[in-house]
Amino acid sequence: MNHRLWWRIAWRNLGRNRRRTALTASALTFGFVASVLMIGYMHGMMEELISNGTRVATGQVQIHTADYEPERSIHRTLGGREGLD
Repeated sequence: MNHRLWWRIAWRNLGRNRRRTALTASALTFGFVASVLMIGYMHGMMEELISNGTRVATGQVQIHTADYEPERSIHRTLGGREGLD
C-alpha cells in the first residue's frame, strides 16, 4: 500500500467518531499550551533568580585573591557591619 492510501484511510477514520477525535485534539492542544506556558514561566523564574542573586549577593563583578575558595560554605559570612565602613 502506498502512502496516499494510508492517509486517505486515516483521514476517513478521524471522521468516524467525531467526539473522540475532538476530545483527543483538545487534550493534545491543552497539553501543548500548558507545556509552553510552564516552560515560559520557568524561564522567567530562572532569569529572575539570576538577576536577584547577582544584584543581592555579588553585584556584577567579584574580585578575589589568589587563594579564593570557590566551594566555600554559606555559613562563613560577615557577622555584622563592623569593619565595612
